[in-house]
Amino acid sequence: SERASSLPELNLVLCGSDGALKASVSDLLLGQREQRSVCVIRKGEVCGHLITLVEMPALYNTQLSEQEVMRLTLHCVSTCDPGVHAFLFIVPVGPLTDEVKAEIQMIQRIFSSRVNDHTIILFTNPYGTDKAAARFVEQSSETEQLLSMCGGRYIILKKSLAHDRPKQVLPLLNQIKEKVNVENLYSLLMYVEAQKDGVRLELESRLAEMEKTIQQLKTKQLQT
Repeated sequence: SERASSLPELNLVLCGSDGALKASVSDLLLGQREQRSVCVIRKGEVCGHLITLVEMPALYNTQLSEQEVMRLTLHCVSTCDPGVHAFLFIVPVGPLTDEVKAEIQMIQRIFSSRVNDHTIILFTNPYGTDKAAARFVEQSSETEQLLSMCGGRYIILKKSLAHDRPKQVLPLLNQIKEKVNVENLYSLLMYVEAQKDGVRLELESRLAEMEKTIQQLKTKQLQT
């Protein structure tokens, strides 16, 4: 519609190892429930913005092959034309699990460290009080390290995700606009460059390993 086309657009990608949490946050942001597929792409008008919301599947410890992971991540970025405004990484309040840590590493490997400039951590708080959640986030050394990677940007969602939706969603949208460089999007070109860098580093690693093996063989020959 003419009204929708005049609204400011935000392209968001939901990341994380817990599919159920991603679905809950997605429903919260758009204010509606929807059946899930492998890679969910949803659109809606939220607080005066036209939102494109992509639920990226978990990348670590899944049944997906390396080729499928690359295809899905490419699809996530290419869907968000002209680029991704923010990657929203969903983390439950509490000690970081091995799955969460591995998911972070996978995202860094696939999208490169440039993704950090566009990342906001969404802490979900299924247990305890909101004050206790805030205290844990502020005092945890693991959490501090995670936040330092993405410029300290984070939001703590309420214990009940459906509770008082506008008061939860609006601060998140404001933080995206204020603290993420919405003019400098994470683009498809950045993704392609990340893949090129990944291939180059892997080749350099293999070459170094081959040179090491050759040197070891030469040393053995000299000793015989």
